[in-house]
Amino acid sequence: ASEQITVKDVPLANFSYQNACLGDSTYFTDESYSQLGYIASWDWNFGDGKTAEGDNIAHTYQQPGDYVVTMTVNGKEGVFVETAELNIVAPSNIGVIPNIFSPNNDGNNDLFVIQTTEIKEFVLIIQDKNGQTVFDTTDPNFQWDGTNKANIPVPSGNYNIIIKAVGTDGKNFIEGGVLRVITE
Repeated sequence: ASEQITVKDVPLANFSYQNACLGDSTYFTDESYSQLGYIASWDWNFGDGKTAEGDNIAHTYQQPGDYVVTMTVNGKEGVFVETAELNIVAPSNIGVIPNIFSPNNDGNNDLFVIQTTEIKEFVLIIQDKNGQTVFDTTDPNFQWDGTNKANIPVPSGNYNIIIKAVGTDGKNFIEGGVLRVITE
């Protein structure tokens, strides 16, 4: 005699999330299958020491990094746990571009720098009034000392700055401006 086995669909807990960016709300949404029936509670652990209850939750991460998020669903059919790993990244950014620079070795404002965050592609070009490139770099952490490609200090005057960059989050940057160089 053969025994008949009935296979039930295994009810699963599931959730989705949107916006895994540092300092912004990350939105978590319960998407557990209807087979779970009535759900009495949702408990969330965001992997950063913070917890919450509810089916749709917003949480803000204060530090970039990898976090394991756990949602525990307690329902009519039992307790189910779902986890997901999030990589929280800082948003990409190009800081303020200085418009004046005095590379005269007085210890004040002798290096031209721009603060950047999470930039993966970067091009900076500085041109004189004739359109000649006096400095260029692909390093977002560059420091320019006011010398040209022949390592000769550039004369005082106005220089055009062109920046093209792409952040690790895919954001594109195209910036430009005029830099007043004062060498006296």
